[in-house]
Amino acid sequence: MSAETEENLVFLLDERIRRISREVLEQQLAQERGATDLLVIDQEARRLQQTLQRIMSKEFISAKEAAVLLNCSERHIHNLVDRARRQIDDNPIPFRKIGETTSFLRTELLEWTRGQSSANQRALIS
Repeated sequence: MSAETEENLVFLLDERIRRISREVLEQQLAQERGATDLLVIDQEARRLQQTLQRIMSKEFISAKEAAVLLNCSERHIHNLVDRARRQIDDNPIPFRKIGETTSFLRTELLEWTRGQSSANQRALIS
């Protein structure tokens, strides 16, 4: 084997080793990023679970807590309260006004959602 051929072979092998090393490193970094994303999701899920446990332990909840419980925006809750106040809905959201604060009896709110579900099912059947 000539010196030039040997040099070319060493060069090609060296380039191949660098490319493989780069690919392995990129895969490793991608896996670590994926693990970090899962960790964030787990932390968010844990935080939501703790919030829901705190809400479920209360008798009365705020509009913000009602939004978390019903998985909607706080603005939507306030819109539902406004519609209930103006007597627009057939099945208005149950709420209490204590001074300037709007609150909800948690059990009543959950029962109301069951009524909403039944009404939606009846509408689909009709």
